[in-house]
Amino acid sequence: SFLYQRSIGKYYYRFCKYEDWGSTPLNQALVVSHHLIKKFKRKHNIEKMNFITFTDGDANNVHRYSMLNATNQHKAVLPSTSEIMLNVDGSKIKSSRFGKRLTTALLTNIKKKYKTNNIGFFMAESGAEWRHRLWDIADQLNVYADDYRKSAGQEYRKNKCVSKQNVFGYDQYYLLKGGKTLQAENEEFETFGTETDSQLRAAFKKHSKGKKLNKVLMTSFGKEVA
Repeated sequence: SFLYQRSIGKYYYRFCKYEDWGSTPLNQALVVSHHLIKKFKRKHNIEKMNFITFTDGDANNVHRYSMLNATNQHKAVLPSTSEIMLNVDGSKIKSSRFGKRLTTALLTNIKKKYKTNNIGFFMAESGAEWRHRLWDIADQLNVYADDYRKSAGQEYRKNKCVSKQNVFGYDQYYLLKGGKTLQAENEEFETFGTETDSQLRAAFKKHSKGKKLNKVLMTSFGKEVA
């Protein structure tokens, strides 16, 4: 059968097996991006380039594929060692085959080879994803995870995002929460002529809060790409 069924919560989805990636193909995209960046810089004579990713997940660990028979059927096989060597656009990239570590190696090579400023946005769709990403950042920084989670929580409550420099191969990395936090509707501040002074102040604070918090993120991002 060409159709697969997967349960997500209480819903079931049917899709073609060729559309089931299984995870976010981030590392695959980064391999292709080497060639795209090279062509783009040459075509437009770019001297300073910002390379930006926006993702809600990570790539799986690397597999290699071997041909089973003459009918061109292939089978995924785990490499016998934890380290691999990739040849991408003439560069040999030695890395762990594990997802996030390979991501770091690919981004580091992009920055070195094409002189890019790497900026990453990660959108956590659940509390578990948020916590795991903070643990990963703490591991990169070689700091105690619980301490970093506390400081990151304070930063998020203030700015509605967490940012860190020099992690996962990014010069600047932003951690965001999905859902209503990312809504960017242009809501109007309306009055109806009957509000008291206190009601007007409350309405203005409610309206301006989201704008102010969004401005924190955009100001930081603006400085990175300037």
